[in-house]
Amino acid sequence: MKCWLFLSLAILGAWSFSVGSAEPIRPKVIVVATFEVGADTGDVPGEFQFWVEREKLVGSLLVPGVDRPMRYNAAGVYGVVSGTTSRAGQQLMALGLDQRFDLSRSYWLVNGIAGVNPAVASEGSAAWARHVIDGDIAYEIDAREAPHDAVVLSACVPATMLFVRCREGLSHHPREYVATSDLAVALRVVDDFLMNQAHVSAS
Repeated sequence: MKCWLFLSLAILGAWSFSVGSAEPIRPKVIVVATFEVGADTGDVPGEFQFWVEREKLVGSLLVPGVDRPMRYNAAGVYGVVSGTTSRAGQQLMALGLDQRFDLSRSYWLVNGIAGVNPAVASEGSAAWARHVIDGDIAYEIDAREAPHDAVVLSACVPATMLFVRCREGLSHHPREYVATSDLAVALRVVDDFLMNQAHVSAS
């Protein structure tokens, strides 16, 4: 899988170079870290901060589609925070598609950290897992804290709300229930509104 990733990035890098007109950026080494806790320097380090500080990655470059600025030094060492799981693929693809870069001859170093019970394994041990549960793409959203859809939409387009009667007045609740007859009334209102708008637009 990693070989395919590196091959894809090399191909994308060569394509970016071929279609670009300006002198391309040719990183010698690209260090990929999956996360950073806070800032790139000066606070509690995650995966990326030691690379930035110890390799003196003082330059900063914004790449469309990559959340954090890419860091680099004069020796041609570049560093990027990719995120984890599907985000890593998306952000590295964004880097590969950036026409400013020629990545066809770049070396890639993927940095990652993990933990293990010291009673089970020592530092540098290799482990093979039968199953992997990826919790990084799981997000829990409390619907009670979110603004209503109409509030969000009203910033872009005119919006209105149509309230439908719920049994016992329960809405956004596991026991929420709407009678079919009430839904039919709501649908007739929506249908009448849309037909009226179509008539107004036609005239």
